[in-house]
Amino acid sequence: MTGRPVPRHASNHLASTALTDFSSFAEPALLVYGTEDEDVDPAVSQHAAEVVTSEDVTLEAIEGADHIYLVLGEDQTLADQVINLTADWYAEKL
Repeated sequence: MTGRPVPRHASNHLASTALTDFSSFAEPALLVYGTEDEDVDPAVSQHAAEVVTSEDVTLEAIEGADHIYLVLGEDQTLADQVINLTADWYAEKL
């Protein structure tokens, strides 16, 4: 990796390629995205929820969150939200 941001169109192409492999995924799936993600279009997660063969798919949007849920800022509210959401989902599924 170069450490440079991947152009949005390139990251979406990579994501759509990965979705081809993901389409055969049949286990419970948790898909979480930030509504303000500028690295990967939130539509990628929405599309992933449609293509997986699992009948147990949870799609969650974190309002106002970027790609890393603003984890580098002082306010950790969104990061905590995604951590708690994920922990609760795993506790329910395991």
